[in-house]
Amino acid sequence: MFLVVARASTKLQCMSSFLAELSLASQKFVSYLPSRVAASAVFLARWTLDPSQPPWDESLQQFTTYKSCELKSIVFDLQALQRKIEDNVCTTIHKKYSEPKV
Repeated sequence: MFLVVARASTKLQCMSSFLAELSLASQKFVSYLPSRVAASAVFLARWTLDPSQPPWDESLQQFTTYKSCELKSIVFDLQALQRKIEDNVCTTIHKKYSEPKV
C-alpha cells in the first residue's frame, strides 16, 4: 500500500522490494516493526532514484503515520546494507533484482 500512495513506478517498486528483502538478511532489522522497514525502504528507494525530490511527502506521512525523522535510523541501516552488496547474500538479492523479468 505504501507504494500505491507513493505512486511508485516499476523502478521504484523494484528498488523498494530489493531494499526490503536486503533487510531480511540482517539480524539488525529484527527489532524494527515491519511497517517501519517497509516505509524506510520506500523512503530510501525514492531518495536513491531521485535525490532532487523529497523522499517523504505529506501523503506518505499521513498514510503511514511515520514522520521522516522517525525513519532516519532504519533508512541509514538500509543504506549501509545497500552499500555492502559484496556480501554473498546481498549479491544474490542484488542479482535477483538486476536481471530483467522474463
